[in-house]
Amino acid sequence: DHVIAEPPEHEMEPYLQSPTPHSIHINWHGAGSEESIVEYGTDAQLGQQAVGESLVFDIQTIWHHVVLTGLDPDTEYHYCCVSGESRSDTLRFRSQPADDIADGHIRFVVYGDNRSNPTMHEAVIQACRDKVTELYGEDVHSQLNAVLSVGDIVTTGSTLSQYRDEYFGPIASLSGQVPFMVSIGNHEAEADLYYDYMNYEEFAGAEGERYHAFRIGPARFIALNSNTRGNTQLDWLSDELAAAQADPDTDWIFVYAHHPGRSEIWPAGNTSWIQEQVIPLLSQHGKAAGLFYGHSHNYERGISPGSDLRLLLSGGGGSSLDRWNMYGNQVDYPEIHRAHDYYCYVIFDIDIADRSYSAAAYGLG
Repeated sequence: DHVIAEPPEHEMEPYLQSPTPHSIHINWHGAGSEESIVEYGTDAQLGQQAVGESLVFDIQTIWHHVVLTGLDPDTEYHYCCVSGESRSDTLRFRSQPADDIADGHIRFVVYGDNRSNPTMHEAVIQACRDKVTELYGEDVHSQLNAVLSVGDIVTTGSTLSQYRDEYFGPIASLSGQVPFMVSIGNHEAEADLYYDYMNYEEFAGAEGERYHAFRIGPARFIALNSNTRGNTQLDWLSDELAAAQADPDTDWIFVYAHHPGRSEIWPAGNTSWIQEQVIPLLSQHGKAAGLFYGHSHNYERGISPGSDLRLLLSGGGGSSLDRWNMYGNQVDYPEIHRAHDYYCYVIFDIDIADRSYSAAAYGLG
């Protein structure tokens, strides 16, 4: 006659992060067992096993962490997560291509500001998955290299339940097949919980994993921390830009942060550190192709004057929108070419051999 508690929603749903050509981090929520095992292989028979560690928040919230190493570049893997008697579905991912890849495509999505509305967040992710499938094919894990989030993944960074409810749950249809990488938002507020969940140590910047950099083929991605800001971070960014500019295997530099330099729809979120320090620094480097951000809940795009640096605000990930006519101080900035109060995501497609990229923004209406 004992009453057995139902397992929490979104248990055993994998979350991929921090990919390289030879490794990937696999995480998942579990309950009860601290055992963290991933069975994997290049076919459905699996055949290999990796053991990781777990972090116990409470008996119903255990965060499992396994790193797969020794992977072959640009290779499809099947895997299953195991904790005690519980097993996840068997899913697939593709390892990242070698750094010196000469042809093919690199595709990634930019979105963010999903906090506080899990239903809309899930709708944005499902729409994105459907669009990738429509454009490139059913095997989304082989068509999409990564999803970049510009932050504000939860309402309050120190509230444990929100990570599962507002972030990991709504993205589960995609996050077990395609790695997600986040630039921390102001709502995460540098909370220890956020850094418990995100594993960016191997890409860490001058002050640890609060900001970081990684690459996918010829593209260098730099995630800034626009909460802490500071000259130490700027010096690190300058070094990263110089190294990428001098690297013959790097064609593109994409930088993402949470705060904008300027937003037309919500000027109250404008940030002088981005506008007066980061954007001028990026504009000095010809390979710096894009700066992505959110904070304002909408879509805006433009270009930094006198440079090839594209500016993209993709903050329509699920939070209540900032709307035209909502604020009395909305501004028409000359460098911002379009501004729409849409839920949205943006898909980038790099043609490696052609050394070109295209980007398309999609709204939910």
